[in-house]
Parts: sequence; C-alpha cells; structure tokens
Amino acid sequence: MSESQIAAMAKASCRPEGTFEFAAAYPGLHHAAQPDGILFELVAGAHVLRLACEEARLLRGYHSSPGTGTRVATIELAALAPAEMLHVFFCWSPSEFRLAVGQALGAKLIQATGETSQLQLWVDAEGRVWEVGGTDVAILGARVYADGATVVSPPAIELWRCTLVAVDMLLQGESVAGFAYEAVLSNAVLSMLITGYETYCQQRFSEIEREGVPADVERLLQKCGTRAQRDELKRGRLRAVLSELSKTGPCVSSAMADRVNFQDFERCKTAYAAAYGIRFGRDLGVSSQLIARVRRLIQYRHRTVHVSPLIGALNLPDVPPEKPEFSNKAFAEEAKATLHRFINALHARTLELRPPERAE
Repeated sequence: MSESQIAAMAKASCRPEGTFEFAAAYPGLHHAAQPDGILFELVAGAHVLRLACEEARLLRGYHSSPGTGTRVATIELAALAPAEMLHVFFCWSPSEFRLAVGQALGAKLIQATGETSQLQLWVDAEGRVWEVGGTDVAILGARVYADGATVVSPPAIELWRCTLVAVDMLLQGESVAGFAYEAVLSNAVLSMLITGYETYCQQRFSEIEREGVPADVERLLQKCGTRAQRDELKRGRLRAVLSELSKTGPCVSSAMADRVNFQDFERCKTAYAAAYGIRFGRDLGVSSQLIARVRRLIQYRHRTVHVSPLIGALNLPDVPPEKPEFSNKAFAEEAKATLHRFINALHARTLELRPPERAE
C-alpha cells in the first residue's frame, strides 16, 4: 500500500466501530530465525491497529482506543504456513474486537476474538504510540513528561480506576482516634472521589473527538465559550474562533475542556449536552435520585475542603429538617459506589456515540 492509501484508510478507521483490511507480503515470515516484531501498525486519531509476530510464533492483532482500552486477538502463525502473503481483517466495536487472517485474497479466513490486553497502547497528541505494561506487569497511572508538559497519560476510564484503587487503599487505614479519624478518612476519600470524577469527565470529554466523534463546536461555544467567543459567533466568525482554539489543543473539545469547570455539575452537564448531545437526566439510564446524590456529594466535598476536613456531620446547616448525615467509612463506601455507577453509565453512553452520516 502507498502512503496515500494508508493515510486515507487511517482517516476512515478513526471511528468507534469499523472494519479495516489489507494484504501484504512478509518474506521469511515462517523462518525459525525470523525475529519478533511489528508487521503493521496504523494510528487513526486515538485508535491503534497493530499486527505483530510475537512469542512462540504467534500472530497477534491489537485494537486500542481510550474508551475500550487495548484488546488483543491471537492466531498461531503455523496455521498460515507456508503463506507469506497475508490478507488481514481488523473488526472492532466498543463491545468486541476480532482478527481474521487468510493466506491470500479469497482464501478461507482464520478468526480470533480479542480479549483485554496486558500490554496497553496509548497514543499521544503527536500520534506516537506508547507501550505501557505487558505480560505479568501491572502498572497504574503511568505518565510521561517532557519540558514540564504531559506527553501521554492514562485514558479517562483508567484514571478513574486508579482513583478507586487509591480509595480502597485509604479505606484500609486504622487509628485509635476513633470517630474523629473515621470522619477525616471519609472526608479525604470524598475529596479524592470528586477529584477523580472531575478528572474523568474532563479527559473523556476530549477523548471522544479523538475517537472519531466530532463535537458540535458551534453549540459548545454558544453554551460554554467566553463572551468574546460568543460575540465572534454572532458576527459569523466561527472559523476565526476555531483557528484560535486550534493553537491551544489537538482538537476543539480538548481546548474547550480546559475552560470548563467539570466539578461544577451544571457546567459539566451543559458541556456534554452541547458537544455530544448527551443529556445526563435522560440518556445515562440512571435514576434522578442517583443524579441528585452526585450533586450532593459534590456539595459535601466543597464543605470539607472550604470549611474543615474535620467535619463529622456533612449536612449540618440543613439539620433540621434533614436528618444528620455523618462522615464515616459507610458513607465513603456509599459515595464510591454512587460515583462509580454514574461514571460507568456516562462512559457506556459515550461508547454508543457515532459520527453523523454524511451524504456521498
């Protein structure tokens, strides 16, 4: 394939679901001395498609995106011998990844279904692929910096999982201070959870566009832009605004994400609705009670941070008529479960998004 063909295919492959196929010759593929290595790799936005020859003569296909993580499907290379010309299919969706390989065009295909890969493939803003972890290697929260700037960091859902790991570690703590310690512990957990919620919402907001679903930039600017940006829109200068935003981020949603306070539930809700049409109250499949609880937990976090980390009764200003709600381990566990349900629901909804169909 020529570079122009690969570039065109990369653009078409930057979608939440799709099929990519190619045929290529690999001389010496079945030779015992043939070293392991990458046979083919394609980066499309935040997606990675990779075909590699690895340990014990295995042919492995990878698909990776921030929303799904990295998945790998394995086929024994011997099943394709002696063919050195391979016809390869990658088929992916949020729920499944499949690799199919034939000895030649039109030949019977050998198929394998993907599973979660211990080797994670992350794409940075420059389109470079970073390998994180590997067989029997567990890594949490890996980051790379250059000149003080983040080059690559975990996907949003991985950051949330790291938050849960940290929270569980903290909840194992004990002290002779009794209830006072439990209140401080619970308040610290709540602060970590709300920060994790904010981080997830902000990072996922920009990941979606890199996965191939463009944001409705005009509506996003109307709802979340600065006053100057909104004035420019009224003058019909959308391109000028977008040109300015392109200087501060790899995509519009990424640039705008830095301007939205995602810990403010209303601002977060407005941003997702404007950019991607996701309405928290209707589209997440969660109850209004759960959403109200998320709002209340955010309020409690503000109170513990801005009033005192020693607060034992989190809703004291509202007692009565409300009954007091105490900060303890049971409260912390409930807060963790509530925010986990909300983030899982939001993440699942983002995986259902598809780019608008365009007329040919």
